[in-house]
Amino acid sequence: MQLEKSEFINITLFCGGRGSANLVKEFVRRSNVKLNLVLNGYDNGLSTGVIRVLVEGILGPSDFRKNLSHLLEIHSPNQYFIIDCLEYRFPKEINNDEIINYLHDYNLLKKAPGLSSIIDGLDDDTIGLFRKYLKVFADFYKAQGRPADFDGCSLGNLIFAGVFIDKNCDFNKTLDEIMDVFSSKINASLCNVSRGENRFLCGLKEDGEFLSDEALMVEKQSKAKMKGIYLLEKQPDSDLIEKINNSTVDEAHDYLIGLHRPPKISKKAKECIENCDILIYGSGTQYSSTFPSYQTSGISE
Repeated sequence: MQLEKSEFINITLFCGGRGSANLVKEFVRRSNVKLNLVLNGYDNGLSTGVIRVLVEGILGPSDFRKNLSHLLEIHSPNQYFIIDCLEYRFPKEINNDEIINYLHDYNLLKKAPGLSSIIDGLDDDTIGLFRKYLKVFADFYKAQGRPADFDGCSLGNLIFAGVFIDKNCDFNKTLDEIMDVFSSKINASLCNVSRGENRFLCGLKEDGEFLSDEALMVEKQSKAKMKGIYLLEKQPDSDLIEKINNSTVDEAHDYLIGLHRPPKISKKAKECIENCDILIYGSGTQYSSTFPSYQTSGISE
């Protein structure tokens, strides 16, 4: 393909959270590249799992947050402050009630350990986004009255959750709102591969080992090959796990296929794929990151 130097190269990249990071960073350095990252939100490990249990219907925000950090990394000192804020995690000695108080009052948040110097470096648009949606999340949490453990939870995930709640639990509108603030700073976009349907990823190995969530799929496991991966409407509970563990591999696979509900491709993802000059199937932990995206209804077409 021959392109004139003045032309933009429109690149669409399927990716996970970190596997294609170096590729992403190289592309965003180039002024003649328009980059679209297409990814899914099926991760549910650690702090992401806490958010997905607490906020019903939300997809995992962590991979979107990580990629936003990759996109922002090289452009200005202000954006380094944004990345530090997105990736910030409250120290373990701060309890949940204290964390919620910090989130509810932005002036108080500025006094959180290790945050004061970071927040002072943010631009007004970013401050407005953070202030508004952290308070939305704090109010939601107080109204729910359900305990949650925010130990190790990134500030960026809590911001995503606040936007999701404010946008009537529409994940793609959540992404649009966040990218509206940052689009002037980067020549790239984040795109959810699906229309936002909530799904939970699980996998089955050929030796019968059932990986009941995405977190288990990236941890140490047997060396057996993967029999299949499945996108379920509900997170596997103890009854389903017991049923799978007490079935033969073929019986378990057939049963999980019956529960498999691939979501539909989003309008934006369809446009990113159809209109790109180059389409890249990115590197990473394939079964937990990119293969689930390829299962989206409408992608293969």
